[in-house]
Amino acid sequence: NVGADSVQMCEGTILTLNGPAMGQPGINFKYQWLTDSVDIFGKPYRYPMPNDTLQTLDVDSAGTFYIAVQETNGGCVDTSLVFSVFVDSVPKTSIVNVPWPGQPLPTLSLCFEDSTMLTAVDTVAYPDWNYQWQVSYPPGSPWVNIPFDTLPYLQVDTALIADTADYRLITSNLTCTHTSNMLQVIFVNDPIFQFFPSDSVATCAGDSVLVQLIGNGLAYNWADGYIGSNRWMKTAGTYPVEAIGVNQCTTWDTLKVGIFAVNANAGSDQTIGPGEYAQLNGSGGVSYFWFADKPVYFNNQFIANPLTQPTEDTTLYFVQVTGPNGCTDIDSVWVFIVDTVAPDDLYANVQNVITPNGDGRNDFLNIPEILSGDDCE
Repeated sequence: NVGADSVQMCEGTILTLNGPAMGQPGINFKYQWLTDSVDIFGKPYRYPMPNDTLQTLDVDSAGTFYIAVQETNGGCVDTSLVFSVFVDSVPKTSIVNVPWPGQPLPTLSLCFEDSTMLTAVDTVAYPDWNYQWQVSYPPGSPWVNIPFDTLPYLQVDTALIADTADYRLITSNLTCTHTSNMLQVIFVNDPIFQFFPSDSVATCAGDSVLVQLIGNGLAYNWADGYIGSNRWMKTAGTYPVEAIGVNQCTTWDTLKVGIFAVNANAGSDQTIGPGEYAQLNGSGGVSYFWFADKPVYFNNQFIANPLTQPTEDTTLYFVQVTGPNGCTDIDSVWVFIVDTVAPDDLYANVQNVITPNGDGRNDFLNIPEILSGDDCE
């Protein structure tokens, strides 16, 4: 009701107006409902409504109404004051899913990091229409108002409800209320995966380790361009990888690869005399294994600093060093055997100049004292 002499109602509503009940016994009354109109000259006038002669009148449209009451025996006629009826149209509208700027097509199937926009098709500027968004969560549950969402549009994301839910819009004006169609927004879980054997692996230098991606991703894209779920890793570094799942939802994670470095060191080259032992000096690991390119004698091949006796005057020794992580490296060292150093006067006649000009004098270096019969030129 707008007031005592008027009412405002929604389109499609039927209002019953009641004339006065005349309560005098033995006296009957007749009724005539009237309404306002204009004549052909545009002047207002009041005219009787055809066939509306009951005490009540059903009204479904706007207008001004009066009732005239008269005794059936022809007594006086009394006409009521005006009663005004105002009718509001139903604020009908539907809701649709619209794309974001730059998005080719809207979607109601979202990844957890995404959002979508729902909006009314028809809108009327405030305050003619009022808006209230409602949600049913889980779907099929009673509808409840979403606090503070009273605009013609609604952004749906995980900050609102991080799960699948139904949405609708209630529009209203002063007297009418309309419930829109329902749209269901579905949130699709991002893919889940893990690295096997771990997200941090290491391998020996020159070797590789197999890393597998275990999860529900449909495809795996590595940041360095590799595509696939299984990969041999041999270079140290950080490797981001993207898993692509249902609805093109993605998840990122990072693999760290390290290299176990072992630096074998066999020590400096050595020179010994005939029949002498050489003290080898290995370092760089936790275990050692020595061997040579010729038959030799070791007091212990499995220690860092063994004693050895070569069998020839030039021998190349190798040491395989194992680090704490089982990785190995190899280094080498030369051991030379020379004759015992002779007295200084043995070299007194060694020439100190060579003139290889073919004149037969000092064309070659002649050091028989040092060579001691070795077959050398």
